[in-house]
Amino acid sequence: MNRKLLLIISFVFISLSLSALSLRSESLPASILLEWESVEGAEFYDIYSGSDFIQRLDSSKNSYSLERLRSGFSYSFSVAARDRDNNTLDAGFITAATDSWDGVYRWENRTDRDNDGKMKSITFRIETGESEGVGEHLVIYLLPQDGSDEMRIFPLFPFGDEAANYWHKWKEESDAGLAYRENAGILNNSSMSPGKWRVIRMVIDSDKVEAYIQTSVFGIELETVTIFDLEIENGEKVLYYSTTGKQKLADKYILRNPNEGEGDAFRLKKIR
Repeated sequence: MNRKLLLIISFVFISLSLSALSLRSESLPASILLEWESVEGAEFYDIYSGSDFIQRLDSSKNSYSLERLRSGFSYSFSVAARDRDNNTLDAGFITAATDSWDGVYRWENRTDRDNDGKMKSITFRIETGESEGVGEHLVIYLLPQDGSDEMRIFPLFPFGDEAANYWHKWKEESDAGLAYRENAGILNNSSMSPGKWRVIRMVIDSDKVEAYIQTSVFGIELETVTIFDLEIENGEKVLYYSTTGKQKLADKYILRNPNEGEGDAFRLKKIR
């Protein structure tokens, strides 16, 4: 019998008669933080999700973060304190549900540098989506300043749709074309517009997504990357949004955050 299976069987049978280890959890978007009190004589702490062994920590550790979980999903966790001979000294059990990044995020312009009125504010709505072959991912909608219907800007095309890699005309009236033009238009602080564009790459994580777009301006092909990066700051959910050009020409005409002290990326606070 292998060591991992022996540890699981030992945990299931022995820990039922033990006093409960003091175990706490903090629910975060797509992750859960476990914390516990030290147990006298413990050399290791073994972490389980349900009956699945996850990780062994040495006795100096009293917390563990489980990442890339399903958002808004309930999990059962347990922690077993063991001595150097793998005897179970104490164990704790807890059920916790993950949070999500879902909600509406907004940035307000505190200056008069609003790109000819196009950038007085930015509002995005985020929801959790799931796609075949990709799994769970962020879906991001732009809420235009004029109050018109929201537009999905990430992903612009369903995952696996070959149309993402085709060249699309700037004035294309498809849903993806309208969303791209709206989003690119508020950031473009020049009088030039691309003749065509296409998606060349996407990077997806549980709290961050990146879209790489290639554009053609007067026959010159340029590349930009748009990043949506979600973080928790002082207990609040915050979205950092930025678009930068891979070439100087592309980067020169992209609007930066004009608010002093916020850096170049737009910092959007969750408002609901």
